[in-house]
Amino acid sequence: MSTVHSAIRWKVVDQVLTQGLNLLAAMILARLIAPAEFGLFAILVLLMVLGDVFAKGGLAMALVQRQDITHDDESTVFWFNLAVALLIAVGLFALAPAIAAFFEQERLTLLLRALVFNLVFAAGITVPWARLSKRLAFKRLALVTAISVGAGAVVAVLMALQGWGAGALVMQLLVSSGLNMLCLVVLERWQPAFTFDRRRFSTLFSYGAFHMGASLMMLLSRQAYTVFVGKLYSPADLGVFNRAVNTRGMPQNFIGSVYRGVGFPVLARLTPEPQRFRDSLRASLNAFMALALPVMAGIALVAEDLVPVMFGPNWSAVVPFLQVLCIGAIAWALNMINLNALSALGEARRVFRAQLMVQSLLLITVAITAQFNLLALAIGMSVMEFIGTAIFAGMLKRRLGYGLADQLRDLAPYLALLAAMAAAVSLQRALLPFDRALYGLVVSVVLGATVYLVPMVLLRLEAVDHGLMLLRKDPGSR
Repeated sequence: MSTVHSAIRWKVVDQVLTQGLNLLAAMILARLIAPAEFGLFAILVLLMVLGDVFAKGGLAMALVQRQDITHDDESTVFWFNLAVALLIAVGLFALAPAIAAFFEQERLTLLLRALVFNLVFAAGITVPWARLSKRLAFKRLALVTAISVGAGAVVAVLMALQGWGAGALVMQLLVSSGLNMLCLVVLERWQPAFTFDRRRFSTLFSYGAFHMGASLMMLLSRQAYTVFVGKLYSPADLGVFNRAVNTRGMPQNFIGSVYRGVGFPVLARLTPEPQRFRDSLRASLNAFMALALPVMAGIALVAEDLVPVMFGPNWSAVVPFLQVLCIGAIAWALNMINLNALSALGEARRVFRAQLMVQSLLLITVAITAQFNLLALAIGMSVMEFIGTAIFAGMLKRRLGYGLADQLRDLAPYLALLAAMAAAVSLQRALLPFDRALYGLVVSVVLGATVYLVPMVLLRLEAVDHGLMLLRKDPGSR
């Protein structure tokens, strides 16, 4: 069994466990906790964003991308990330009352002060996560996921049953993050040395700082809606809109995590060989976009049945926002592939500059559209995904000679199947409505999958061959 074969399989297992357990918990918690409580928790998402950037972005990506990493390098990254995490945690702890006053939600003070510990947990897993990712050791990561996410979900449900509301959601994150850090440290058996190499830090920082800056800017701008919606609308409105964003994010996180987790280390190995790099990128583009296109468009098509089945009738207001956001997510998937390729090529500085421009435009768009209504906000966020597609694909065209026109040409068969799927499902839903949402959802999903997948397999489109190739042959081997 090849290294990439095993990596893909266990990365998929890891994400099935992560997203499956999170989805199950979300479905249960949505019936136990009011939308307004989810709105309060959504205001804290920016803190989680910071934690995620420290855990899996910036210098951690430098540890994965560089091939000459030493134990002193790892220790240097650990101490730097820990120091920055502690500094931000102390600052947020002190500013918690002011943040709560800004949103006119006094309960945010205690919730935010509890959540600052997530920053420390995130910094603690930086090096163990990077070491395991670089070795494509996703079997261990899958095991950690099953333990940490499962434990967090159980604690949240038990607390929600006792009426803790947003506090249950905060504790879910803290238990998952803390247990994740503990398990990774124990399994990897890595301990930092009491050293800080300034010269090596400068080398790693030259790559990692731009990657961290780009990731931070992207995530902050994408979560900026919480500030505007939280200030301009009620907590219940924010809870509904955040539910739409999170529901769209479930397949996004699954597809994106699998691709970034496996694709980045594999592409990083191929950077000395441009043609093999391009071939591997094209193969992964076909395989992952062939999955992302029907999933994201399919959610938009069946949202009217999907939302009440998953979260209950109290969340029906989520539907129009989810439909619009999922259309934009189609462009997001392509952006993710292009940005991953540019990062693997070492273009961190240029990616940062492009991200700064795109995410600044997104921030401005969010600030303007939020003044009108939530649907305008969703439309603005989705439009910016397509604008980003043109920019990032243009960068890859200049660097690798594989731009948007080439990518769309490769994706043409899947776009045609997607159009056929959308037409078939829309016609079925118009001519054959069901009284029960579950029945309608099942029929639409089966019909859409059949219309999309059967021709793809019969015609033996490239995604089928590339998918089999990724499973049978290590693209990084000679």
